[in-house]
Amino acid sequence: MNEGLRWIVRPERAGEAAAVRSVHAAAFPGSAQPDLVDELRAGPAWIPGLSLVAAAPDGTLAGHVALVRCLVDGATALVLTRCAVLPGRRGAGCGTALLEAALDAARARGENLVLAPEPAEHHQRSGFVPASRYRVGPPCAGADETVAALALDPARPVPGGTIAYPAAFGVPDEGLRAAPGELFAYGSLQFPEVLRPLLGRVPESRPAALPGWRAAELADRLYPGLVPAAGDSAPGRLLTGLTVRERELLDAFEDDEYHLRRLPLAGGRAAWTYVWRCGDVRDGTWSADAFRARHLADFTARCGLTG
Repeated sequence: MNEGLRWIVRPERAGEAAAVRSVHAAAFPGSAQPDLVDELRAGPAWIPGLSLVAAAPDGTLAGHVALVRCLVDGATALVLTRCAVLPGRRGAGCGTALLEAALDAARARGENLVLAPEPAEHHQRSGFVPASRYRVGPPCAGADETVAALALDPARPVPGGTIAYPAAFGVPDEGLRAAPGELFAYGSLQFPEVLRPLLGRVPESRPAALPGWRAAELADRLYPGLVPAAGDSAPGRLLTGLTVRERELLDAFEDDEYHLRRLPLAGGRAAWTYVWRCGDVRDGTWSADAFRARHLADFTARCGLTG
């Protein structure tokens, strides 16, 4: 059915975000990949001219890929999103056409270093090599061979160092524990009554807010879940000076329904936080004041954090 198709590869147009999401939803199981693309599109790493779609001759969108901004030790670079192709359109060169067009578009803009966090065979055919050959590595040590890199202009110098991915990408938990630092707390971890028995002390903190997210009420739970919310902002506190051991204790306190992400706070500073990744999300926004007045004492007793 796809044999002999000539793909029309072009920049994504205004109003096509929903169609692009549908392609990713069909190409990958679950909502993580389409959610990632939507989050990238709403953030500062998105480059409109480097979000490309592939259309069949009848105009139907069949594939999508984007190059978004990242940094390598402060120097600008690009990182590829996963290439999404509709299941019924695979095996006809759509992914290769998208990749080559994206690289050509980046080259035309004067870009040089391009990274592929999940390289496939077509990346190798296009000249990608292990990023370690350029002395480029991911935030998590020991995973360098899983990242591929391509210099669009081999005559230009390539920056070496650690990759800083867009906040929407997140990184594996191992990397977070290696750099504990700061944590944005928006729920029960804001309260000294929870932190002191959990950590043996109350870390220094200051007010902070996370734009584009909200602390949502969860069904049958006293605590909230952090979920994306365009135009909203989640208030909380930025905990500072956390040790590796303290981060391990906090990770153990939170359950598997959360995962750690590094997100930009109001003002541009990034911090780790626990993002809700399950269902049972209510329309209401969780209130720290209401929690303190009605539930804090019962919550600490249930969690064994009293005495």
